[in-house]
Amino acid sequence: MMKIVVTGATGFVGGHLTRQLLKLGHQITCLGRQDSPPDQIKDRVRWIQSDLSEAVPNIDCDMIIHAAAKADDVGSYLSFHNVNVKGTVKLLEACKEWKKVIYISSGSVYSHGSAQKKEQDADLHTLENHYGKTKLMAEEVIKTHCKRADKDFTILRPRAIYGTHDRVLLPRLVSMIKGNMLVTPGDLNVQCSLTSVKNLVKLVQQLVEKPTLAQRLTVNVCDIKSYLLKQVILDLCEMLAGKALDHRPIPVRLLRMFTPLLNTIQENRITQQAIDYLNQPCVLSTSLMQSTFDTNQFTTFENELRHIVEWAKEANVGQNAIAQKALSWTA
Repeated sequence: MMKIVVTGATGFVGGHLTRQLLKLGHQITCLGRQDSPPDQIKDRVRWIQSDLSEAVPNIDCDMIIHAAAKADDVGSYLSFHNVNVKGTVKLLEACKEWKKVIYISSGSVYSHGSAQKKEQDADLHTLENHYGKTKLMAEEVIKTHCKRADKDFTILRPRAIYGTHDRVLLPRLVSMIKGNMLVTPGDLNVQCSLTSVKNLVKLVQQLVEKPTLAQRLTVNVCDIKSYLLKQVILDLCEMLAGKALDHRPIPVRLLRMFTPLLNTIQENRITQQAIDYLNQPCVLSTSLMQSTFDTNQFTTFENELRHIVEWAKEANVGQNAIAQKALSWTA
């Protein structure tokens, strides 16, 4: 049994990781912004209320799994830097006696394009969004700290994580359903990598069970196959709606013209960053992942679709629930 710190424990990825690590019998310390943990785990974890943009208390642990981040389409550069970069520095310095950190980075460290993205292709100078920049900067913070302190790290770069308990991406997709139509920002006719949260958790579990695995490596994490984004979203939304939907894409050219104007009138969920993310290809190379980890039991979107829809219906993922942010941690 190891003493493991998990940041972002009440989030989508952090929640999945916390549940799996508890099943494996590890002693978990969770860091989160809430005053107290969800009822379902309050007697099974040590909970520390902490915002990474502020002071982080000292914690004794064997391993850190850093899944917390400011991940959004909007916000100032400073707000992203305070959490994603400075917060990572504070976390590494606050935790004592740890031997390895597993950092959940992001495929957003790559610029979009048709060529497969290899781990060495991430370039800070080609990135335009604050999230991708600060995630890549946090990677460098971790590498520098571990080199200086003679610690180990593994950096995982998942892209477009999907699965049950998603309280961010899934509600946005549901909001695109308008009666018998699916209204999307652009035609989404691009090939891209997606990452099942189950696959990500499997790799983290392998790192926990064998800490010497992937020593000081940065690895892309995604499903083995890539997907046509338009088909993925249409399949998911039609199953959620329980009927065929008429796909009505809004031309990207019009979106680029009017999104800034709409943002001055009301809070707009479609940003320039989101438009680019949905309408430009981004396929990650899986060569290093497959040569380093056991990926034989990886799942696919097609295998997970039914489970996601069943959870969404049980959790009442509808537009009213979305507006109220009423989805529970374990629903």
